[in-house]
Amino acid sequence: MTGRERLIAASRGGEVDRKPSLMEDAVIVDVFAPHAEKAVLVRVDSPFGRADLLDVLKADPGSTALDDVVRQTIDDMERGLRAGADGIFYVIQGAEPSKSTPMQYGGHYLDRDREALTEMGDALLNTVYVDAGEGAYIDFLSDLPAAIFCWDSVRSGIEPTEVRQMRSGALATQHPDADIDFAPPVIAYVR
Repeated sequence: MTGRERLIAASRGGEVDRKPSLMEDAVIVDVFAPHAEKAVLVRVDSPFGRADLLDVLKADPGSTALDDVVRQTIDDMERGLRAGADGIFYVIQGAEPSKSTPMQYGGHYLDRDREALTEMGDALLNTVYVDAGEGAYIDFLSDLPAAIFCWDSVRSGIEPTEVRQMRSGALATQHPDADIDFAPPVIAYVR
């Protein structure tokens, strides 16, 4: 199996010749570049990762700044998929107590993440990566639409058995019970 075939099979609950690895069976790029053997995922930061607008939204709840950032995010996702990527590697930041409260994240960003990912729903390998540590709001994010749900089980302290209670489908983390190996932080994005 090629890396691409392996990841597609794993994300659909199919048989694989070995446990897939996001770092070996895919390339994560900022700008689309075709690859013969590996799945190509275009890295896109979530709106919070692009601009922490909590202070702006607190001062001016009617601000359209977040809408503008969401539109830029969706545009980047569409551009990557139109170029031929197998999916989006959607990096969610801010979904942890050190960056926002559950009310702040849920009230301002969660629905925007859902909106962006829903618009890209037809892609084969959309991947949500929750870049968060202890207290990560995995329970909020676990139902976001994506073929692969990815997080740092070491930093967050959240194991696959906990996430499986909230979400079906392929799970990727650095734990032996994950469906797909993943070793955050993602160090080497192809540019």
